Order: sequence, then C-alpha cells, then structure tokens
Amino acid sequence: CLGRTSGLGLKPAGFGPDHQNPAFAWRASRAAGGGCLNDTAYHEIYSLQALMQSPVRYVEARVRTIRLKLDVDDVALLLCEHENGALSTVERSWCAPSPNRLFCEVHTTQGSIWVNNRKDETDGLKQSTPEGKWQRVNCAEPKVENTHGAYFSATFEALAEGRELPVTGYAGRRNLAIIEAARAASESRCAVDLRELKR
Repeated sequence: CLGRTSGLGLKPAGFGPDHQNPAFAWRASRAAGGGCLNDTAYHEIYSLQALMQSPVRYVEARVRTIRLKLDVDDVALLLCEHENGALSTVERSWCAPSPNRLFCEVHTTQGSIWVNNRKDETDGLKQSTPEGKWQRVNCAEPKVENTHGAYFSATFEALAEGRELPVTGYAGRRNLAIIEAARAASESRCAVDLRELKR
C-alpha cells in the first residue's frame, strides 16, 4: 500500500504576524503556534491515516522556511512508515502553487482512491481498478456547510449523550505527535519512532 497527500498553495500578499486579520496573523507567528505544518498539514495527516487504515509509526521529514520572510516554516515534506509496513508521503507548502493542490490518494493491489480534501474544488472522489482505469465516484453533498461547526456540534451532542467523541483526545494527540516527530526528524535528519506514544 502506498499513500500520498498534498496541500500546496501560496499565501496572499501581506501575510504575516501583523496582518489585520487575526486568522492570518497567528498562522505567521511561531509564538502563536503557526507555520504550514501546524496550520493545515494536520488535515493531510489525518486524511492519509484514515485512508491508509493504519497509524503512522516512523516519520522522516524536512520542515523549513524557504520563501516567506517569517519565523515559521513555509514548507514541510514528510515520509511516513505505517504500523502495517505501508509507506506514505505528506507535502505541505505556502509557497508552491499547484493546479491539484489539495488531495489525498492511496494505491493498493486491488485498486486506488483519490480524494479531494476541499469542498471548493471541482473533483471530489475518484477510484481506479487494479488495471488503472479511473472513474469518478458520486458522493452525497455534506449536510453542514461549516465543517468546523459540524465537528463541534457532533462533539457537544456526544458529550451530552455520553457517547464516544467523533474525534478522541488520543487521535488528536497522535496527530500532534506526528507533527512534532516531523519537526524533530527534520532537525536530527533521522527517522523518529512513534511507538512510545501511549493511550
């Protein structure tokens, strides 16, 4: 099994820690937890793990600032090995425009799947046969426009009813551990083993 997810794009002019829009300002500040890896790569990471159906075990990475004059990273490239032995890559950048900028794909001996990670893009979901013939898959439109709002609603409902949360604290912590492992791997230029993460 082989997986790949990508999120490449350009930040707008004036993007920085002094931007008048607080949503842009925190993303451009290291002290506020910004950087392309923290900002949006976590979307790519959890999407990829879900499609790979196996948690990440080892992470190698290069996380750098190569274009923007900021104290945060503007590019992150991760090479991951999953617990089942499968390999995947995660690429995220604020300084590389791409016509297919937000997607996740997984390839197996039984076929492949390609998912668009954002609702505003034209293609949503494609799958292929083992022979490599691609076809579009029609999916129902999401019932809630604001996905963050949908997540919070589902979380509060689960808490009120005593059900399991839609995203557990462990899942969120594991995603953050992958991000931190990528930073550590980039600094050490060595793979980081995530086996030490406990529930």
